[in-house]
Amino acid sequence: MSYTLSLTLIKLAILLQYLRIFDETRSRRRRRFCRWLIGFTSVWGLFYCIPAWVPCYPVSSMWNFSQQGSRNCWGFSSPDLAQSLGFYISHSVTTTVMDLLIYLLPLHLVFRPKTQRKTRISLLCLFGVGLA
Repeated sequence: MSYTLSLTLIKLAILLQYLRIFDETRSRRRRRFCRWLIGFTSVWGLFYCIPAWVPCYPVSSMWNFSQQGSRNCWGFSSPDLAQSLGFYISHSVTTTVMDLLIYLLPLHLVFRPKTQRKTRISLLCLFGVGLA
């Protein structure tokens, strides 16, 4: 439960910080894309958090196996291996793609002509640590 929620909240915190960085006049497209990514991340987070919070119906059937006949699980907790594996793979792939988009979004600041050398080196080191 906490994994999907923390992934969503961390991504949203970084994207909201990006909105403070991007200037409304010069970075209008990046700002618009950042807002779109905030909306997409919110919907994505809900899509993956709800099955993590409520993995079975009734919820007690997650730990009480005597309710086998009435057990209805989905997502990460599905008894069907194909569905469970598909859910994990889709979550991993979308997480990776979104992380890459979030990582590349402010990269233009490094190559901007007005960026000081010290700031540029600091940003490149920060991006390098992010890749490791």
